[in-house]
Amino acid sequence: MYKIGAGKAEIKCFKPGVGMMGYGMPHHKAVEQESILYARAFVVEHPETGTKFALVNTESAFVTMAMKQAVLDRLTAEYPQWGYNHANTLFCAQHTHSAPGGYSHYPIYNMSIPGFQPKVFNANVDAIFESIVAAEGNKKDGEIRVGNGMFDENHEVAFNRSLPAYNQNPDVEKMLPTQTHLALERQMNLIRFDDADGKPMGKANFLACILQAYPTTA
Repeated sequence: MYKIGAGKAEIKCFKPGVGMMGYGMPHHKAVEQESILYARAFVVEHPETGTKFALVNTESAFVTMAMKQAVLDRLTAEYPQWGYNHANTLFCAQHTHSAPGGYSHYPIYNMSIPGFQPKVFNANVDAIFESIVAAEGNKKDGEIRVGNGMFDENHEVAFNRSLPAYNQNPDVEKMLPTQTHLALERQMNLIRFDDADGKPMGKANFLACILQAYPTTA
């Protein structure tokens, strides 16, 4: 048994007129907010050694080094007893391009936004921090289960945008232009967090380099 906690927090980063992250199109601006964006966290602690790990997934295009450092600085300042650092935290994103950008300190990523957006940056940092705090606050005995499975080839769950490059790999079956959905890793990997009674606390899915996390107890 481990001590496992799950938490989530809203990323309050909507700003009318700010550019979406990832498309590189100056005209692709946020007009209104259709759905709430979240940061979701799982924390796992070994009951005997106290060794812990935090996994956070955000509904954004990616997580920048500056965002992670800002979160760790805040955790160190407010909760030094938790002992979080770069080595025992993993922050990742669902890679959506329909969330506001401008949270990178690298100018090239902000060209179409345009510019660095402090509100967006701070909202992402706040949500990641708050999701970890929430997860720390509801830790309970639990277990980690791992599984995987393949999608049927008739289900177009994703597709490869660079088929010519994929076909140059010497160890793959060459795919036709109509088979872009087969030119990628189609195995879904699942990490599930259950409480001591076997009730799911949440899950993290991995498919073709995309991770999605869903705490069910937060």
